[in-house]
Amino acid sequence: MRIKSGASYRYWFYALLLFSPVIIVYACHYFAAWRAGEIPTGFVHYDMPYYMANAREYSDQGGFSFLYSSPYTDHYDSKAIYFQPHLFVLGMIFKLFHPDPGTLFVLFGLLSGLICIRVLILLFEDIFGLDTKIKWIGLLLFVWGGGVLSIAGFLVSKDRMEAIIETMEILANTAAMKAITDFEDGRSKGKDISCLDE
Repeated sequence: MRIKSGASYRYWFYALLLFSPVIIVYACHYFAAWRAGEIPTGFVHYDMPYYMANAREYSDQGGFSFLYSSPYTDHYDSKAIYFQPHLFVLGMIFKLFHPDPGTLFVLFGLLSGLICIRVLILLFEDIFGLDTKIKWIGLLLFVWGGGVLSIAGFLVSKDRMEAIIETMEILANTAAMKAITDFEDGRSKGKDISCLDE
């Protein structure tokens, strides 16, 4: 699938918009800390320092290695058996440049998240297309499905929500979409809905 450069820039902008809730969370974290005269850590969730500890294990072993050992073991000679590509990259950046761990984690997460959403847009467009409003809503649900669906559950009736989910399932079913397209183009004939009771 080839994308014109103008569309590509536009889709990067859409990726940024879709990623903006995460950016807002981090902006609030940093702003609140600076306003209180504190130093923000960049860690907004309790397990984030754990990932940076794992990344540091690549350089804490004394030499270069593709594997790391658990930083939480009580044995200094524990075997290096773990490998995670993103932690390896973080570990190498940390070893070479010694940045603040929280800042490195946040910048890496922001860049990775933006790229991830851009790839999700490409994937969704390739499978479903983005030529109607409902498909753009589908993209929003695809990217932020859990959060948007939870909010929608409070705002939309159960019957309406089931209809939306059923519509999304039909859109994802290539055989169903082909049958609908064939009917709309006059290549097939429809049946009365009463046949479903048979």
